[in-house]
Amino acid sequence: MSRLPFVTRALRLRARSLAGWGTGTVAFVSMMIAIFPVVRDDSSFDELLADYPEPIQALIGGDVSLSSGPGFMSAELYSLMLPVLSAILAANAAAVLLGGEDERGWLSFVVSGPTTRARIVLETAAAVALVAAVPVVAAALTVVVGGPMVDLGLSAGPLVEVSVVMWVFGLLFGAAALLVAGAVGRRGTAVGAATGLVVFAYAAEVVGSVASWGRPLQLLSPFHHLVAAQPAVFGAPWPEVIVALAVTVAMTVVAAVLIERRDLVG
Repeated sequence: MSRLPFVTRALRLRARSLAGWGTGTVAFVSMMIAIFPVVRDDSSFDELLADYPEPIQALIGGDVSLSSGPGFMSAELYSLMLPVLSAILAANAAAVLLGGEDERGWLSFVVSGPTTRARIVLETAAAVALVAAVPVVAAALTVVVGGPMVDLGLSAGPLVEVSVVMWVFGLLFGAAALLVAGAVGRRGTAVGAATGLVVFAYAAEVVGSVASWGRPLQLLSPFHHLVAAQPAVFGAPWPEVIVALAVTVAMTVVAAVLIERRDLVG
């Protein structure tokens, strides 16, 4: 018998979905890699980007050079698509595995035995962490294989650092969904709350980058502290990564405390 039965069960339930998302990520990143030589060899793309209004530049990751591999991948993959995908997958997994199972009455059945609620939450958090890693690892492996074919120039160090940042970003919103699911035991509420936080975080970063009145909101955004730092180009912002991990752990602990104090659906 597995020492982590709930992690094993969670991954088995989501195996097909994760395989699909992983395959889709590989296809998308492969397409971006294939396009890169065209962009690299045509300076008009950088000139066009420089002429864009600030709000448009903020939407694609700020001031980057599309003629460099790290800059191109930062704009096309690491500024929006990959962090949002990791966050949404993690949030949905947390909501389904905790809130959804509570709604179905499965949690009340499990805790009627020797299994504690805290263990269920912790193993669910471990499963969510693995789910959040799927698109990140798929993207990294695709870059490792395809990057040298087009002289992408994204070396192992920056690739590892940006992948860690993308994964931690997903963990944050997975933990947020876990906290809500632990508090209310509802899948839809947990998914909605986490998705709303993703939208708020992105909007706060964009508005704060172009309007002075939005800068206080920008400071609350994980996009600002993790993604906007352009880790593919400049490396990971490690102090912010550590803070994000600490917040993730804190939200997971709170989720465990809340579910201990709540009546489960019978």
